[in-house]
Amino acid sequence: MPKPTRERETVLVPSDDGAFRLDLHGEKATNGIELASLENFIDRFRAVLRDFERAMSNRSHQMGAGGHPEARTIAATTFILRRLEPGSAVLTLDEPIEAVPDGALELPADGPATANLRALLQALENQDVPTPVVDSLEQARRSLGESGWFGIAARGAEAVHYIDSAKIAALYRDPDLPPEQQMVTIFGRLHLIEVEGQPRVEVRASDGYNWVCSYDAKLEAEILGLVKQRVRVRGFGARERPNRGSMEITAIEPMRVFEQSELFSVETIPHEVLEANQGVVAAQGLTALADPDLEDDAATQRFLAIVLEDIDS
Repeated sequence: MPKPTRERETVLVPSDDGAFRLDLHGEKATNGIELASLENFIDRFRAVLRDFERAMSNRSHQMGAGGHPEARTIAATTFILRRLEPGSAVLTLDEPIEAVPDGALELPADGPATANLRALLQALENQDVPTPVVDSLEQARRSLGESGWFGIAARGAEAVHYIDSAKIAALYRDPDLPPEQQMVTIFGRLHLIEVEGQPRVEVRASDGYNWVCSYDAKLEAEILGLVKQRVRVRGFGARERPNRGSMEITAIEPMRVFEQSELFSVETIPHEVLEANQGVVAAQGLTALADPDLEDDAATQRFLAIVLEDIDS
């Protein structure tokens, strides 16, 4: 990783009462930081911790009762803000001694969140960070501005880890190595981005992620006929950057387009018109509700009597 510039050689050391300190810099963190930008960064940073914990424990995203993440993920991402100091923004974080919300799990002073972040810093040191976590780090960095960066210092450690654009680039896979491919299904709008030679298309997925797609010649007519339409695409692909991945399309189909009709009208429509539109010619009576397969016996009569009694009441 390139050595930080003189501007970045900030004296950032952990305080005695905090497990970690974060030093934030960027267009949105100059001589302080707006509350909205601080909230955005914290959300992104917690996403980094969450994605790293899940990647290291090799667990898929699981949700517990009420839509809350499971207790282990909560524990591994829960810090409290001890201090916000002058400067661009220097945050002192520590792990809470109290239980996490709903009493899911009690956390010691050096508990799951501290262990998780220390493991992340070790992975940064070893240049061995899963790609989804690098994506989240990049989003956290960019939340401070296009040229944003931040440093992380851990209590008891001498090194300060700087997350800037150079570090992010170094963390991504070697460009000479093919990314790991897997079967992917995406929904989004199809765009034509290259017509010379082998045509390529892009699918802008519903989550905002962009997929650059290639395809076999036998699919060309079908794919080009769906340009600018919403589609469902399957193929082998991989996420390569925070907002861009690649895919080899194996199947594509248009998404159904539903017509949005007007449900209510401000105009008063005569009931005769409504009846005509619905094909109503006369009152049908209760016989219209009868099941043709229902036998007219004593049991049926008792059933109808109960229903009619409930209606009358």
